[in-house]
Amino acid sequence: MLRWDLNHFECIILKRIATLLKDVYGTDEGIDPINLEKRFSLQSDNISFDSIEKDIEYSLAYKGDGYLVDLCSALNRIKEGTYGICVMCKERISPEELEKSPTSRICSNCLKKLYNSK
Repeated sequence: MLRWDLNHFECIILKRIATLLKDVYGTDEGIDPINLEKRFSLQSDNISFDSIEKDIEYSLAYKGDGYLVDLCSALNRIKEGTYGICVMCKERISPEELEKSPTSRICSNCLKKLYNSK
């Protein structure tokens, strides 16, 4: 996946995390997608997820929302270079699919195979 694409999806994921944290805490204070992007951007040499993981830990304790964990996992996959790669067939997940669901780990073809096998 191109670097621009990764930055695009990283921004989408960070905005969704900010929205969820806002919903949990009921405030915008300290939860700004631009600040999140600056703090956790791939362009930073010093990526630290400690602060966001702490926010998420509190959020999960409060709300129990597994989607936040999925979003953090997607951020980690971006960092590791495995974002957008299907865990089943190892092919790239289409950008259109990732736009709809940026936490996707399985491409639509493999997903169809899973549902058809049931």
